[in-house]
Amino acid sequence: MEKRANMDYLTVLYNRCYLESTKNEWLKKASWNNESIICIACDIDNFKQINDEYGHLVGDAVMKQISQYCSTIFRESDLMGRFSGDKFVVIPKGISLEGGKKKAEQLSETIKSIEVEYEGKFVSITASVGLVDNAKGKVSDLKELFNSADIVLC
Repeated sequence: MEKRANMDYLTVLYNRCYLESTKNEWLKKASWNNESIICIACDIDNFKQINDEYGHLVGDAVMKQISQYCSTIFRESDLMGRFSGDKFVVIPKGISLEGGKKKAEQLSETIKSIEVEYEGKFVSITASVGLVDNAKGKVSDLKELFNSADIVLC
């Protein structure tokens, strides 16, 4: 029951409620210890267009594929979840900003490699990815950290 409450039904990743409660605790501890926490924001490009052109079931398939493929990139200790709609967030634990950049690039490349078939055609998928850190403990709220990463999406 607890697992269902913490998971996004479609992607089987953590949901926003769980992410915020868990990460806010991590961010508070990092703030106390002057530690760095990396946040990777990911926004699926033209997702509304995919839904409009191919239908919501194809959009759902895209979201499922993204979560499955991207789950292979990150460790179990990293936290990945669906933040809202077509936005994902990843908080890799214990890596540097440079390591986060590599993971963000890998995430972007992995999403580009996903192809969802619909009526004999393949739907290509790309994503915009943003990366920030918590400024060595100065940011102690996941919404604020995600917002900063969302602003720098490219």
